[in-house]
Amino acid sequence: MVATALTHGSVRLAAFEEPRLRDPATRDLMARVEVAIDPELEAAFPKQRAARVTIVTRDGRQEDHFQPMRIGDPEAPLSDAALDDKYLELAVPVLGEGPARALLDRLWKLESAPTLLP
Repeated sequence: MVATALTHGSVRLAAFEEPRLRDPATRDLMARVEVAIDPELEAAFPKQRAARVTIVTRDGRQEDHFQPMRIGDPEAPLSDAALDDKYLELAVPVLGEGPARALLDRLWKLESAPTLLP
């Protein structure tokens, strides 16, 4: 996941498709990724679902990032645009572009709909 995020900018559904799984740049980086449990973060789980990432560059510089919660958790909800993107990414291959967008429009109006039937 980390290697894919670094080489492609994000981890989306395409990250699990054959071309991405075989991507030489990602596979090369995968070999250099180490995963370790941070005892402090583990002790706070499941109340806090945090992560810490440290990147050491080829010239020895170190960059650290602490993510106190997962994006998409109640404390850090996805924006409406991000929800739209995620929904369309998953729904379009199954429903088709037009039906997926029509359903998305209905879903955004669900709270004000007089009935749940079409």
